[in-house]
Amino acid sequence: KQTLCGYIFVKMKIRKATEDDAMSIMTVTNMAYMVEKGDSGAGFKKEGTRYDTIEEVKDVLEYMSVAELPGKIVGVIGIKGDENRTIIGPLAVHPSYQGRGISKRLLDFAEDQSCITVAGAISCKTDLIKMYERRGYTKKRAVDLHLVIPEKYLSRSGLSFIDYEKTNLNIVMDKPANTEMQSVMKIVNDAYKVELGNSGLSFKSADRFVTFEDALKMKDKLVVAKINDNIVGVIGIDVVHGVADLGPIAVCPSMKGRGIGSKMLRYAENLHPITMVGVVSCRSDVLPFYTKRGYKTFGEVDFDTAGSANVCDITRRGLKFVKKQKINNIEKDMIKLKPAESADIESIVNVVNSAYRIEMGDTGIAFKSTDRFETVQDALDMKNDLHVAKVGFEIVGVIGITPLKDSSGLGPLAVSHDWQGYGVGEALLQYAESSHKVTDVDVVSCRTDLLPMYEKRGYKEFRVTRMEEEGKGEFKAITRKGLTVIYMRRNNW
Repeated sequence: KQTLCGYIFVKMKIRKATEDDAMSIMTVTNMAYMVEKGDSGAGFKKEGTRYDTIEEVKDVLEYMSVAELPGKIVGVIGIKGDENRTIIGPLAVHPSYQGRGISKRLLDFAEDQSCITVAGAISCKTDLIKMYERRGYTKKRAVDLHLVIPEKYLSRSGLSFIDYEKTNLNIVMDKPANTEMQSVMKIVNDAYKVELGNSGLSFKSADRFVTFEDALKMKDKLVVAKINDNIVGVIGIDVVHGVADLGPIAVCPSMKGRGIGSKMLRYAENLHPITMVGVVSCRSDVLPFYTKRGYKTFGEVDFDTAGSANVCDITRRGLKFVKKQKINNIEKDMIKLKPAESADIESIVNVVNSAYRIEMGDTGIAFKSTDRFETVQDALDMKNDLHVAKVGFEIVGVIGITPLKDSSGLGPLAVSHDWQGYGVGEALLQYAESSHKVTDVDVVSCRTDLLPMYEKRGYKEFRVTRMEEEGKGEFKAITRKGLTVIYMRRNNW
């Protein structure tokens, strides 16, 4: 079970439902609504199903949208109305994927489509009501539940059906005009005043834009958020090597807490497959926000030398400039392969050891008691043979290519858990096989998950040894006897 919200955000797509989705919609919705069966807590019905037949789903399919992971629908939302007003429901997340922000993403999707969103809730479903209220929904009316659902279906009395309503911000994103740059400068500097000082969240003595000319130099990279033609937020977007570097990100102080910052980020994330932010380590108010949003740290440097602020303006020492990246959409050409560098070693060790941890144990496909790289030095010793797959700045896969007498030996071969299923392993193998005439792999006989994969790629067994007789370091701490190491070879051209 994956638990990282970042993993869900990367893989999940929200789209309009099709006829092929009908059965999945019925299954997910009915599973999510099973909590309504019973006569206590969230239960109020004699039966918990939302849809009794597939025809009922097909009748409302035109209003349905789904949250989809590769090959699997995990969330459903109904949206009926127009750009002025929409009614949402059902809202359902597969029980195995609840608690990972999927319902929030579905509601974001729905609320972006109209000025007013209406949702209904049964008074006993207190968790749902709290979620709506946290998002800014207000109670408009309540009626006895039996006026909405016939009494013969209800398992208890005294409940209400409550209509909740939210007025969504009608934000327009646009490039700033020259005449608006004074306002842009003021909003940015006001928002970043929290950084002025030498303690807590602060670390410098100068404004974000020291002069009006500083703001003008960034004008082409800035986008403003407007409500009724008034600028309420500013975001900078600078695309370098396919990665959109975001900042400054500023909201007018009088408009904070209304979701404008999130909407600006969503705007940038929808436009760019990869986004990144740089945050000074003392900004403990925003670092968790980005992490929760799915941004992963890919590097830290001393703030004094990061170049993001004039050294003369820095009022504190010992801070770090934390670089965080988020993958918003996957495209085939995003995986870049290159020889490893010394700066990659720590990430390489993490990716490889995490991928190879399934080999630790004494049953099934496990056969040893130590990590693939026991120390960072182990990885450094073979740095010249290591190659990495990167998406943006994140290392998502590793392959070792070691020159042998008559061939090139492949291994380790590792893909980050969050990136399995995206073709990273295939890309790494193609990278190695396309540049080496003959490639070898060695597989322990209990790794029944790997042997068919290599055979399908055209690797053929040419030697088998007893694992106890192997002299390589990766086989020195074995936990089982009677296993063999199968050497397989492929002629690539």
